Amino acid sequence: YLRAAELTEKSLTLSRNLNFKRGVIVSLILMAYIAHYQGDYDRAYSQAEESLTLSTDLEYPRAMAYAKEVFGLGAYAGGDLETAKELLQEALDIFQKINDKRSAALSMINLARTVYRQGDHASAMGFLDESLSIARKLETRWILGFVLEIKGLLERSAGNYGRALELFQESLQFSVEQENQQGITNCLGALAGLATMTGQPKRAARWFAAADKLRQKMGARMGKEDQQEYEGCLYKLRDQLDEVT
Repeated sequence: YLRAAELTEKSLTLSRNLNFKRGVIVSLILMAYIAHYQGDYDRAYSQAEESLTLSTDLEYPRAMAYAKEVFGLGAYAGGDLETAKELLQEALDIFQKINDKRSAALSMINLARTVYRQGDHASAMGFLDESLSIARKLETRWILGFVLEIKGLLERSAGNYGRALELFQESLQFSVEQENQQGITNCLGALAGLATMTGQPKRAARWFAAADKLRQKMGARMGKEDQQEYEGCLYKLRDQLDEVT
């Protein structure tokens, strides 16, 4: 993410110097997403807000939707799930209106994550099934991997541990094939949580350690809801390791 931020800042400077407004908008949106994954939510909001203002003036709906998605992701990371749901739905509505299927599929995943945290597993699975269908038609493999990861979380929360394992492993394979470090990290953390729930503390510890190492290497951070779940699993893991030793 540090390298991505450097390159995007250079792009923004070039676009500003050329008075290339669409280039400025795209660079700001990319910078906002990067800042979000780095855990700098204030900077992400500020950059998305500037992008939204410019894209509204230029009547650039796709960029407007991306900005709203960043706002929604920020609300999710801060634990304001209802606001996150509203903003992500607004982004999805725009993507669907302009027939941007790939972006719509991604918004559906983020909506699924949000309503899953709210306890609405049926709606979450509905969003995921629709996103999966789009991703398969478009052959967008990184979205396929993301969908499978979140489906695995739903199965894990329902106690369907065998099915969750299959989904996490399949998602991890997609991420490894594409060298998607964020996806790999997410799956390792999900597998670690699953190993904790199924009484495999040594395996869980190795996977948690690997996920943490990758997260630090990327300069990434988790949002509030994900962090709380992560810490809950670590608490259980420590008890299990104490019993083993």
